[in-house]
Amino acid sequence: MAKKQSLYHKAIEYITVVPADELPEDAQLPPSRINSLALADLKKVKKELRASVNNGYGMDTTPELHGFDPGIVVAEGDSWFDYLPGIDLLDWLTGDWGWDIRRFSHAGDSLKGMVHGVNSGNNVATIDKLLAKVKQYQPRVLLFSGGGNDVAGDDLDAYLEPVESGLDPLNLDFAKVQMERFAGYYTDLIHMVSEQCDQTRIFVHGYGYMPVDGRGVKLFPVGWDFVGPWLKPSLVRHGVTDRAEQEAIIAELIDMFNDMLATVAADNPARLTYIDLRGMIAMDDWANELHLKNDAYRRCAALIHRAVGDALGV
Repeated sequence: MAKKQSLYHKAIEYITVVPADELPEDAQLPPSRINSLALADLKKVKKELRASVNNGYGMDTTPELHGFDPGIVVAEGDSWFDYLPGIDLLDWLTGDWGWDIRRFSHAGDSLKGMVHGVNSGNNVATIDKLLAKVKQYQPRVLLFSGGGNDVAGDDLDAYLEPVESGLDPLNLDFAKVQMERFAGYYTDLIHMVSEQCDQTRIFVHGYGYMPVDGRGVKLFPVGWDFVGPWLKPSLVRHGVTDRAEQEAIIAELIDMFNDMLATVAADNPARLTYIDLRGMIAMDDWANELHLKNDAYRRCAALIHRAVGDALGV
């Protein structure tokens, strides 16, 4: 008997990845400019996609591999936990591993915004809602994905120096200050969560090495609505045009971010677990400059599942 095809698989032809240089000059729009109709339609598709993952429609589900039940899990994060055009980490943890997740994630959110409630228009009160659920459910596990939006897109400009200035393109002094600030946000999150539930452990992940190839997400149904690219335009603006050099700069930032998370985890061994995904992600695993392909998210979700089980001793 043929497996049922989800709405996502029927509609995926309308969602594609295209190089920035194939778009008209006015096509590179920030997320806030996405056509509201396209976004609403895509959210409907995503809702059915999540249902299809959970029900095994068109997917290879593996219920025999569940292994353990982490109980109710609370999750906050960026687009790696809320990726409308694809199957993200939370989708796979639910679909492959049977996790029961209370989601507060929102694509595009910054680390500071998630921890201190200052994202512009997205989730001003989400941290309060998140902490209320932690208090209500007393979960063993809180998943958190944050920081990618703080070093990409327009924010990447602040880390760079113009090549013509004669300075190193990557401003390491600024990057170090930012990593210290990020460590402070994660430490604040630990304290806020522990005040609501002493048994909750926070699980965080780093990001992999990203390709600098000018790819973003393009939505076809209603014109030139575009998200991204997040890396190449900023680097090119600062005179860094060699792809190898571009990717070396991004790799250094990614390493600094992962090192920061590892340090926070080492300083808070009973409260926070850091999961390093760099070894799981290859350059051809990326759907665009900031997001993975579905199968890569699936592999990373399996690693997160194992890491949570190890930390909980199950």
